[in-house]
Amino acid sequence: MSTQTDFSLHNSPLYSTKPHRNSASAWLLEYAPSRYIAMASTVCQEIVEAPQILAVPAIPDYGLGLIQWRNRWLPLVDLHSLLLGAEKKTFDKDAHCLVVAYYTAEQHIAYVALSLPYFPYLITVNNSALCALPTDHDIWPSISLSCFRYQDRRVPIVDSSRLFNRHAILLDEGHKKSL
Repeated sequence: MSTQTDFSLHNSPLYSTKPHRNSASAWLLEYAPSRYIAMASTVCQEIVEAPQILAVPAIPDYGLGLIQWRNRWLPLVDLHSLLLGAEKKTFDKDAHCLVVAYYTAEQHIAYVALSLPYFPYLITVNNSALCALPTDHDIWPSISLSCFRYQDRRVPIVDSSRLFNRHAILLDEGHKKSL
């Protein structure tokens, strides 16, 4: 049985102070050792610990299956594989995932679960930390809103809608009904 932890801003035990006028809150996601992206605090919905995974045949290379969240089936995605085409990892049964919201091309709200090897945490990003996007992969300009420095590394701030619409994460209505 999976457990769910709600990490919305107003309930978050990790969020103790309001960001200043020249800063913003973001979730820091480490998708590989010392490799990070950030996402707006408003799109990160919940951390699900030890989710039950439903295997799905013929899913994309970055897909791990489906999880049930709040009476919905969500695709579970290996973030490293989705971003950079890395070989997807098997999902550890005791691991966790982060449910992220995004707008579809039709402007409907949709959700996806990201498999993360490390626990995400909420940080405050100051304008003074802003920097240029990393140049190590071509994907960053098409999915990023901005970038900042964290522990001497460039961290792209990823727009969830750009990322997930780019990869057509959504299941079509026929698949949803058959589950």
